[in-house]
Amino acid sequence: MLNADVINIRKFEKTESSVYRDLRLAALQESPDAFGSTFDAEQTRTRDVWTSRLQAGCNSGLDFPLLALVGTTAAGLAWGKVDGSDGSVVHLWFSIWPSNSSICFFNSGCHQRGVQAL
Repeated sequence: MLNADVINIRKFEKTESSVYRDLRLAALQESPDAFGSTFDAEQTRTRDVWTSRLQAGCNSGLDFPLLALVGTTAAGLAWGKVDGSDGSVVHLWFSIWPSNSSICFFNSGCHQRGVQAL
């Protein structure tokens, strides 16, 4: 059972492009130097571009677009990449971080590529 004191992280669903867009734009506004793009460049992208971007990540098997939830509230995002036997987090951003919280990573196919879930 999820509770508000736990940040749960799971893979984005292909249909959640509007949630991905909102979180990504919020991240770019709050932390503009932490990303390889800018809010101005990304805010003009069409819905189709956001949908295509997320679907490509969900389908690739090498990309892991991840959604962070506090309870049922979208609270952050991360994007992981697998390259051979190595994995890395390309970006990570949380809009809220409850005090005394912990993180629960759901296995989203990472083990299939040799990446260990925390």
